[in-house]
Amino acid sequence: MIADMPVKIGNWTPHNYANKYRGEIPMYTALMVSSNVCAARLIADVGVRPVIQFVRALGIETPIENDHTIALGSNGVRLYEFVRAFSAFANGGFKVKPYCVERVENSRGVTIYENLGPKIIKVINFETAAGMTYMLRKVVEAGTGRAANIAQNIAGKTGTTNDYRDAWFVGYTPDIVTGVWVGNDNNSKLPGITGGSLPARVFA
Repeated sequence: MIADMPVKIGNWTPHNYANKYRGEIPMYTALMVSSNVCAARLIADVGVRPVIQFVRALGIETPIENDHTIALGSNGVRLYEFVRAFSAFANGGFKVKPYCVERVENSRGVTIYENLGPKIIKVINFETAAGMTYMLRKVVEAGTGRAANIAQNIAGKTGTTNDYRDAWFVGYTPDIVTGVWVGNDNNSKLPGITGGSLPARVFA
């Protein structure tokens, strides 16, 4: 259980979307409704450094600030890295490093390069991956990701940055992980676009 109530961490006072608070709720509900204050409470309890170490293990390579606000996505991360990180949940704890080029042949049909396949590394235990998948399925079944709910086995998470500049949805089945980002190249606002709206529908 975690308190979905207003919180202040140092000089930082995060707020929930539409200032809606629910009191004591289970962790999966906090994730399901994208509670900002619950995410803030969690990183305050766990600590910023362990969170950074964990996302590094999952494959997030972008420089990340040593700051509590990373719990709400204050640090930009490439969609490619999100998809790679979510692969560990989809694969029972094994991170997969994707690749684009499988083989290159010259004009005579001789293979001059061949990828040996994806690099697979165990980064979390199976129980953690299964627990995350359970919670992320709730996001799609009854939470902010309902627009992506086109099959029983879809799990995923929505995201929306401050001022509606970025919206994304990363989802997966046992077979595939897919990420969708919606935004403007000039970083201008997209009023009203959230991760649970257009990105989740594109995923579907």
